[in-house]
Amino acid sequence: MFIKDQSFDSKKIDDHYIIEAYIPEEHNLKVSGEGLQLTNRNELRHPVGVVAARSLRYFGTNGEDFNIFRIRDMVVWRLRHIYNSFNWWNAYVVNAEGERKYMPMLYIGEKFGTVTGNVNEADIVPSAFENDRCIVNKECRGGAIFAVGYSERGGLFNSPDMYGAKTIVGSKHKGAGVSVVHGITKNLRLMAEHTLKTKGKQISPQTIHDEIKEMKIVILNRPRHEKLIKTINELGAQLILVQDDDLTPTLAVIRGEIDLITGVGGIPEAILSAIIIEKLGGEMHLRILPADVVQDEKLLGRLENWNLFKKNEIDILKNFKIVRPGTEKNDENPWNKIWTSKDLSKGTDMVFTASVIKKNPMDTIS
Repeated sequence: MFIKDQSFDSKKIDDHYIIEAYIPEEHNLKVSGEGLQLTNRNELRHPVGVVAARSLRYFGTNGEDFNIFRIRDMVVWRLRHIYNSFNWWNAYVVNAEGERKYMPMLYIGEKFGTVTGNVNEADIVPSAFENDRCIVNKECRGGAIFAVGYSERGGLFNSPDMYGAKTIVGSKHKGAGVSVVHGITKNLRLMAEHTLKTKGKQISPQTIHDEIKEMKIVILNRPRHEKLIKTINELGAQLILVQDDDLTPTLAVIRGEIDLITGVGGIPEAILSAIIIEKLGGEMHLRILPADVVQDEKLLGRLENWNLFKKNEIDILKNFKIVRPGTEKNDENPWNKIWTSKDLSKGTDMVFTASVIKKNPMDTIS
């Protein structure tokens, strides 16, 4: 049974087309007493819901970048109106996608809320769309979602919109020793050995090979991953290439449908993945990378190149208290730190929200 969401007010968010919102009665959330209580607020469903509904007008317009720009511009406008309509918080964008792709975005450091004085503060990490090209291009066969993460102030990782090397595994391979600084061959071997130990089976080259053959590995389909893709195929693991972001695959990892997400991707998406991992289980590691190194597969393949940040990147990172290794002071962190999901999402009142804009006609991952 669906009931009317009493927290939704179309006038406050300046939307004259979406008049009312309804939710399943069993999922109706209620705030009790004082405090932020993000996990008890129906209002945090509104941003992703409104964006999903408003995205329908852009379906199949055409696949050019201009229309992706238009839909992202719409998102920024809508989010600002919705977040500023909430009179129970002051919220700050601590990470956001857009700068890497020269697209409209909520600015990192941007503040929302319509109240003054002593009030509860929160962090926001919007990750724009996963697979936005599949909204504007009717030939695209993938699905599309829009996601945002929240926590109390200081609960989510505050950093610039940059790239990072990441590994994500589910509970099955948690504790296997998987790391972004290992090559794919070592990571898959560690995962296989961990599984064999758990099953009480003999560990040998053949049994390790057999376990690897059963693994499903997700990687972003990018030129920088050409060698990685080739190695996975040679090892015999089942390779799944995705076109944009890894939020949906993270959910698949949690469900045990895939074994590993690896490669280079955006940090904002990594933070949202970290919320999922912290809430539902699994293990994640991230290492921030220089932009030029990310785009050159030969540079990316050597760990010593992972410190080749340009001066402007060094200056930007320093604003976020991320500095050259060996120069850290007080609460600063070295840029070669391997961040875990707990580092990226350490809040106690965290929420991950997402709306499906276009279902994937093939499966839940591709």
